Amino acid sequence: MSPTPKQLTQALYAKLPNGRYKCRLCSKTRKLSSSGGYTNAVDHLRRDHESTFL
Repeated sequence: MSPTPKQLTQALYAKLPNGRYKCRLCSKTRKLSSSGGYTNAVDHLRRDHESTFL
């Protein structure tokens, strides 16, 4: 079973004090979408770390 976007974000991002999240793989920061979703974080993983998950 594939992990949910929330599970991916919790495992692969560190929450920063300013409300942003830092990728544990490359240290880039991302902001979660205003609706509380994980689209920005998961899109970053798909775009920049695709080979890590294949």
